[in-house]
Amino acid sequence: LSISFFTRKGEIPAVMDFSCTVMPGEAMGIVGESGCGKSTVSLGIMRDLSNIGKIVGGKIKFQGKDMGELSDEELRAIRGNK
Repeated sequence: LSISFFTRKGEIPAVMDFSCTVMPGEAMGIVGESGCGKSTVSLGIMRDLSNIGKIVGGKIKFQGKDMGELSDEELRAIRGNK
């Protein structure tokens, strides 16, 4: 997963090539120094980035579905429930 922010000054890469696999029954935590991209990755996974943040590479799959192809309604049904 790669995420960038786009400003008047151009593209600012925020996360580059984040990758993980979480199997059913497993949990994962994201740890790291302040400003390393933990929140950006989490918001990107849930497609809840600000209007200037965009996923510029990679795919997010959840239960076999590509999260990038889900409607806002389908995403709302997943957030906080699964």
